[in-house]
Amino acid sequence: MNIMWCSSRPALICLKRQLPQCTPPQPGSLILPAFRINFRTVSTMSEKMQHDTILYGGGVSSCSWRVRAAMAIKNIEYKHVILSTKAPDEATLKKLQEINPLRQIPALYIDGNTLTQSVAIMEYLEETRPEPAIYPKHPLNRAQVRQVVELINSGIQPLQNPTVAQRYSSDEAKQKEWQVYWIEKGLTALEKILEKTSGKYCVGDEVTAADCALAPQIFAARRFGADINKFPLAVGIYNNLLEVEAFRQSHPFNQADAPDDKRGQIV
Repeated sequence: MNIMWCSSRPALICLKRQLPQCTPPQPGSLILPAFRINFRTVSTMSEKMQHDTILYGGGVSSCSWRVRAAMAIKNIEYKHVILSTKAPDEATLKKLQEINPLRQIPALYIDGNTLTQSVAIMEYLEETRPEPAIYPKHPLNRAQVRQVVELINSGIQPLQNPTVAQRYSSDEAKQKEWQVYWIEKGLTALEKILEKTSGKYCVGDEVTAADCALAPQIFAARRFGADINKFPLAVGIYNNLLEVEAFRQSHPFNQADAPDDKRGQIV
């Protein structure tokens, strides 16, 4: 069945099934009633039809880097739309509200749907595009990957978030103290887990979703002033990951919004 835009009525779509070698509808052709489409919907459809996959995110956003890394590992092409959540203008706020009621990033438009929450996105990518895998097949190893992901996703990252620290105190020194406390508390626990699970990477010697979570966390820990030298296993894995092309490609300083003095620096 063909989709035809009626030039005389641009806000309508007409559907018809054409018979071979027949231009106008012939007796027996199926003609369905036209239905209305809101102009705003048409505009949104047009934007998304041009790009099958769109990642709305930010360079230094830890959750955004998780998704970028997973997509790079799986060789998924996408358009990257940078949205700044720090003092966003009215247009950015409108877009954030449109893609995520929490006004947070990342959000991924893929397969005709918009998904939010980085862990849910990584799991969707794994289930719909299983190779290369980022979750092991063995149940224990798979659980260990999820263990690391969730420790970071729920036990560290939300508490270090500047919006949370600013809610805690208006004093910048106290905000930093809050962030460093929770980062180092979480990484102390993570270091104990890595003693049992790690090889070259978080779980054994294959890159997994756990590494997609760890790399952004170590980067953020240093950015917020934590002493990462206390965590040699985690830092060693991070350094190993920086040798992996997917993590170099998805690194914050390789994104369009990277500071000019940091651009291209993989640290």
